[in-house]
Amino acid sequence: MVKGEAEIVEEPNVGGRWVEIGKRMSIRYLGEHGPDYLQPTINEPRWLLFVRPITTTTWQGVDWATKYKHSQW
Repeated sequence: MVKGEAEIVEEPNVGGRWVEIGKRMSIRYLGEHGPDYLQPTINEPRWLLFVRPITTTTWQGVDWATKYKHSQW
């Protein structure tokens, strides 16, 4: 989770700088076929924002955080 200040890099557009970023993100999060997921909506306008982080919160582990567990389970 990131809390920060957002800056508009590009207004909604088709074919802007966001396309290459979107392709890289689709590969990162969906694997080698990620761009196949992006392609059907490639002609939809998108904003490109940059978020300057103020705070970040991460979690690593394989179990639920203690505060989300119920003792009755």
